Amino acid sequence: MGITPLEIRKMEFKKSFRGFDVQEVQSFLEIVADQLEGLNRENMSIKEQLRSLEQRLDDYKSMESTLQSTLTSAQKTSEQIRKNAEQESDLIIQNAKLQAETIMEKARSQVVEITSEISALNTHKVSIKAQIKGFLEAQLKAIETGEIKYKKVEIDDAFPQIKRKIKTNAPTLDNLFEQKNI
Repeated sequence: MGITPLEIRKMEFKKSFRGFDVQEVQSFLEIVADQLEGLNRENMSIKEQLRSLEQRLDDYKSMESTLQSTLTSAQKTSEQIRKNAEQESDLIIQNAKLQAETIMEKARSQVVEITSEISALNTHKVSIKAQIKGFLEAQLKAIETGEIKYKKVEIDDAFPQIKRKIKTNAPTLDNLFEQKNI
């Protein structure tokens, strides 16, 4: 803008014989100067508002950019967390399977071992029963044939030897004798 309200107010025109009314021209120039001054103030205000709005727009664009990068980063992070969780869960499952297999193998081994021990104990039990039965039959036969005369003292003296023999063959039979008060 080349002309200011002050220049309009101070503007003077040449006077001529058939010229305009000076007072009217001055009054019009004053009105034009006032309006120009108002327009200048409004223009400056609008420019200030525009600068403020442009600054806010820049701020919003910056926030949008920051939010966009944050969102992208959050998506990448969540994807990485999901992948890590899947890998960790796979490892946990694999470890659990390995532990379960180890436990099952150990249990199978223990079952075989216990079954073997039970079988050995049953065989030992049968052997001890046969020995006791043979011993008792021999003793009964000896009593019947008169080779051994029954005396309570002799049986009581022989019992610890029998008991020792049985203990060496089957320590668990000791409980049986104690229960029967033999």
